[in-house]
Amino acid sequence: MNRAAGWVVMLLASASSSCMLFQPASLAPTSDTAVVRSSQWGAFYRGGYVRIDSISGRAPSWRNSQEVAVGSGEQTGIFAVLLCRGSEQNCPELASTNVGFKTAPGHVYVVHAQEKVNGSNQFWVWVQDQQTRAVAGGSPPER
Repeated sequence: MNRAAGWVVMLLASASSSCMLFQPASLAPTSDTAVVRSSQWGAFYRGGYVRIDSISGRAPSWRNSQEVAVGSGEQTGIFAVLLCRGSEQNCPELASTNVGFKTAPGHVYVVHAQEKVNGSNQFWVWVQDQQTRAVAGGSPPER
């Protein structure tokens, strides 16, 4: 095997063993809509991502399950915190919660989660404006 082929094999092995959770973002906010995106939580040894089940009754697309376009105003999100170990194929749900938050058109909001105590399956879940970092709703960790 030549050197280039060896690098390709190494790259493919590395990519298949890492947690490839997220697709590239495809939705952009408009003058009438905001975008809500899920995020990863935790570390390699114990972590995963927040799944968006619905926002004010609107579920994500099956093609892009990590973001939803919504109108402005008061929203209610149903989010699940998933634990992933090495792949997106087997991610059990650790917690599920409803979070109220407010959106403004032209903004992107990110749903975050953080364990309250390592291994406890109890989480802070909050929604944050990506640009301003202001908390739009939910319960961020106490500082």
